[in-house]
Amino acid sequence: MTDYSELKRLVAQGSLPPIVEVLINEIAQIKAVNFDHQNGFAAASAEIVRLQAENKELRDNAEEGLAVIRTMRHQVDCYIQDAERYRFLRNGPDDLNFDIAESMEELDAIIDAAMSDEVKP
Repeated sequence: MTDYSELKRLVAQGSLPPIVEVLINEIAQIKAVNFDHQNGFAAASAEIVRLQAENKELRDNAEEGLAVIRTMRHQVDCYIQDAERYRFLRNGPDDLNFDIAESMEELDAIIDAAMSDEVKP
């Protein structure tokens, strides 16, 4: 940082024109404004970093939420399919042979096949 005290003294003695002191004061004002801008830039940069981190967290949370929704939607679809099977069995044919099913999945497949056969013209 430049020390302008000698220049100010010379202006006070009349050895330098008064404009020199005006210029020295303007330099000080410009430095103060520049300092404020640098601080403002640093604060803005820090805020940008904070907002980017918050944005990432929100995106991650949204992705997790979507994954939960997809899982729940799949579960609801399974419940709907089970309800359709129940209604079919409640109102449906008496000739289904459930003894041939070795697992619940196979039983579901037998019921689904019978349901699709009933829907066909």
